[in-house]
Amino acid sequence: MIYHSIRMKAKAGVTQEQAAEALESMRNQGRVIDAVKSFVVGRDFGGEFDWSGVFVIEDLDGYWEYLTHPQYH
Repeated sequence: MIYHSIRMKAKAGVTQEQAAEALESMRNQGRVIDAVKSFVVGRDFGGEFDWSGVFVIEDLDGYWEYLTHPQYH
């Protein structure tokens, strides 16, 4: 299993609407990319980041599918 983790901090001036759009884009990756077996996206607590996501992928072939999927970009 591969656990692909993303942690983000919003730059100054990012609106709540823009942040919500970015988070929804990440959630959509989890929903539409077949290689993703499960995922979680939300607030990151206890550190310097604001949000994070973890995507669970079974193997390297699936990871490549995830990384090259049009929804990822």
